[in-house]
Amino acid sequence: MKNSRRLAREFAVQGLYEWLLSGNELRAIEHRLAEAKGFDKADRALLDSILNGAVRASGELDARLQPYLDRPIAALSPVEHAVLLVGAYELVYRIETPYRVVINEAVELAKAYGGTDGHKYVNGVLDRLAAEVRAIEHRLAEAKGFDKADRPLLDSILNGAVRERDELDARLQPYLDRPIAALSPVEHAVLLVGAYELVRRIETPYRVVINEAVELAKAYGGTDGHKYVNGVLDRLAAEVRAIEVQADPRSASRLRH
Repeated sequence: MKNSRRLAREFAVQGLYEWLLSGNELRAIEHRLAEAKGFDKADRALLDSILNGAVRASGELDARLQPYLDRPIAALSPVEHAVLLVGAYELVYRIETPYRVVINEAVELAKAYGGTDGHKYVNGVLDRLAAEVRAIEHRLAEAKGFDKADRPLLDSILNGAVRERDELDARLQPYLDRPIAALSPVEHAVLLVGAYELVRRIETPYRVVINEAVELAKAYGGTDGHKYVNGVLDRLAAEVRAIEVQADPRSASRLRH
């Protein structure tokens, strides 16, 4: 049985196929899709995001795809074009979805709606596009041990820290003894990981976040970098996890002394 997200992508392909062939208004296309069997089981938020987003950004997405095609965009079959737009939109704009999931879903769509070997073509094009627009994630996926990592946690921290870097830097700066730009890249990276978890992943105890960051700094940073990271994140935690820190007996004892 197809899950709601697969159904959403299938309806997005159907909608884009009609739009590419007829140029009909999206509202009319969406109205027809809503009458199709199984529509009520699709993930509506995902469908709306992909269908409307891919149409809105079609010019940009086509331009990103073209360098990886062996023919002009106009020479693609409407099905291949629709599937590639879905995949390209997710790779560029829905970074919370792992790139391998995006490509695998697009391949399945191409198998279901395209020609005999169309899925191989879609796979190759999107893999090369992912290497451009998800470069860090793409390289990480090839690293030893990547298959054993907690992917949801990795995707949350990596994409979240990149997306919110300016905010996290602003939160960290008052607790630094130098400008952000003067941090070593390793210290900066570890502090971004720690700051993101302290601010956004409040289900993780603040001491766990800090201890993990300290271990990362020991593994990748300079001799005493872990002490610096510990101090900065400890002070940030007192701001963004104030209630949790105050309720910690060890923290209270330290403050009394």
